[in-house]
Amino acid sequence: MNSSETECSNTSVATFDIPGYEILEEIGEGGMGRVYKAIQLNLRRPVAIKRLNAIPTGQAVTCFQRECQLMASLAHPHVVAVYDSGTSGGHHYLVMEYVPGSSLRSRMRPGVPWPTARAARVLDAIAGALCYIHEQGILHLDLKPENVLSTERGEVKITDFGLALSLLDVRTLFDLGLAEGTLDYCSPEQWHGLRLDQRSDVYSLATLAYELLTGRLPRRIYVSACRHNSRLSKQVDKVLRQGLARDAAERYSTVEEFRAALADAFRPRRWRFRLIGHLFIASIITLAMVLLIRASG
Repeated sequence: MNSSETECSNTSVATFDIPGYEILEEIGEGGMGRVYKAIQLNLRRPVAIKRLNAIPTGQAVTCFQRECQLMASLAHPHVVAVYDSGTSGGHHYLVMEYVPGSSLRSRMRPGVPWPTARAARVLDAIAGALCYIHEQGILHLDLKPENVLSTERGEVKITDFGLALSLLDVRTLFDLGLAEGTLDYCSPEQWHGLRLDQRSDVYSLATLAYELLTGRLPRRIYVSACRHNSRLSKQVDKVLRQGLARDAAERYSTVEEFRAALADAFRPRRWRFRLIGHLFIASIITLAMVLLIRASG
């Protein structure tokens, strides 16, 4: 789905045709176009079709064509697959893998943190997908809950590469004449039109992590995640703080570094288990001594 697209509460049957596809219902809508569930007739498989509004200006079309090309070059279990693209009735369209479910946003509640184990699994899957696209030389630059699809079984897939850029293209989004992204999730350097690298996606992922773990978006001046969720460890808070550093030079340099640090922070500390073990043994010894004293008395 597009970054501005939202799930439709009332589905409707489309009034247009695309050769080779049976359009079933509208499932998403945004400023640039709409998303429909359809059936690819020759293979009898469900697909999602993103159809641009009929806009005569070249900017939206250029952005859309770049999205098609970038997504088509990717193959990862946590990235929505692209099958086809074209033009029909004056409208550009993109045929994608149909993901049954809804966006991650629909599974989030303001002020309600996710259980840590559940959040950890989802964040690791998203981080893995970002690591993969970075390995392909691509920045996503628009990661947020609306652009992460979630199935009923808990599987996640990132989508919407409308702002994505090749790492070989060092121009800024401002230079390209594109939208700057969503203020709550994009990095300060992205919002201010500075040069971008993997650290911009690190910032967006850290924002999403903070929101999942606290139920709140991080503020411009960092507020400890532990204040909103006392079950979080100081180590998790430290990782989030570094991932959300306003200065890109102070952040993790790659998503893989952030991913590894967060996974380690989620992992129970070994010294805690040793301490618990020592306390348990000490309690047993103490109890045995008390029983022995009583028996001898």
